[in-house]
Amino acid sequence: MRISWFAVFDQALRSNDVIAVWRVVEQHLDRSLTKAELAAARRAANRYAVAANVRVIRVPEPAGRGIRTIPLLARQDANLEDIERLTAIASGAIATGPGRRRSRSDVAERSTALVDAVSAAARRARRLQVTKLDSARAHALGNELATALGELQQLEARLRGVAEKDSAARPGG
Repeated sequence: MRISWFAVFDQALRSNDVIAVWRVVEQHLDRSLTKAELAAARRAANRYAVAANVRVIRVPEPAGRGIRTIPLLARQDANLEDIERLTAIASGAIATGPGRRRSRSDVAERSTALVDAVSAAARRARRLQVTKLDSARAHALGNELATALGELQQLEARLRGVAEKDSAARPGG
């Protein structure tokens, strides 16, 4: 399944003026990145910065080796004077979105964002002119969609299970 990193970066920059690219991508994937994924995320961030008119700031790796830099994306209105804050964002010490341990409100926000994204995808799907796709591409997309829908159906079942469990635990429920 192809991920639109531009949309991921857009969403992160809506709620934060500066984001660490690696952290946003890890949060989106909900796991640690491979070196190849990190390299791809850096390339996507550079393309996004040009397209979206945001800044790319490179902060030396907080570990102090000074060899590697961590790319940050910053909105045009971001205050870039506070080097300590930028370094903390680069290291992950300042969260630019939900962290590894998510509170209920963070999970609720991510859940709402997921539903919004799925709803938007459904609206775009209605307008998609599938007759203009070649048969091989249509078949491949159909397979990818079947996988994604299966995962969404599993999520739906888990959500309904939580709701039913909660309902049964209430007095009089």
